[in-house]
Amino acid sequence: MKIQTTAALAIMAIAGSTQAQLLNPSFETPGFPDVFNAWGQFGGNINPDLDELILDGDVSAKIFGNFTGGFNNSGMFQTITATVNPGDIWQASINTAHLSGDELQEGALAFLSLVYIDANGVNLYDYAVDALTPSDPADTFILRTAADVAPLG
Repeated sequence: MKIQTTAALAIMAIAGSTQAQLLNPSFETPGFPDVFNAWGQFGGNINPDLDELILDGDVSAKIFGNFTGGFNNSGMFQTITATVNPGDIWQASINTAHLSGDELQEGALAFLSLVYIDANGVNLYDYAVDALTPSDPADTFILRTAADVAPLG
């Protein structure tokens, strides 16, 4: 994994519905044109992992750098249409890991983000936490959670 790699998983809350829940949260269902059904993606280098580190089910999502040494970013997201009231607490969690011999390198970022978008598509606010750091133990899943209060709008 190159130093300039950025991996992100964003859960976006926008006004409209009464409940929010991820679809295909364990990446079991393939998708097209994206790698996993219900997950949008940006950048590249996102693949199903069928044999290295799997928490439950048969698949993990593997996000990695482009190995060219230049800046690159890759990530996955779901946009959840939901009624969001100012002051509501929203939460998203992710289990992340890196492999021995292919650890996240110093300077690389992996984060989990809550993004609040209004009905007009304007990004009101986002909140992020580190999802994986270079000092995290290899070959071990770590549960990370982003929880934040919904903004006005």
